[in-house]
Amino acid sequence: MPVYTLPELPYDYSALAPVISPEIIELHHDKHHAAYVKGANDTLEQLAEARDKETWGSINGLEKNLAFHLSGHILHSIYWQNMTGDGGGEPLAQDGVGEL
Repeated sequence: MPVYTLPELPYDYSALAPVISPEIIELHHDKHHAAYVKGANDTLEQLAEARDKETWGSINGLEKNLAFHLSGHILHSIYWQNMTGDGGGEPLAQDGVGEL
């Protein structure tokens, strides 16, 4: 059975200040994202138990719960990688809508 882990941040908690405070980054990573990881791992255990006990009626709900937690984990993992303290370049001339 796979076990999911909370990835390390690719930067320090203070790297995104003043746009996002270190406290918010720490809370969001260490509590919020960690809850998705724990939820996915807990649900995997519950799914294994349901299959072992042949309680097939609970599997559909558990699979939905797993999808919720895994999507939260994956999206947050992408989110952390896409944030940078150096700004990533020059700001758009106006609102950027015309450039999309």
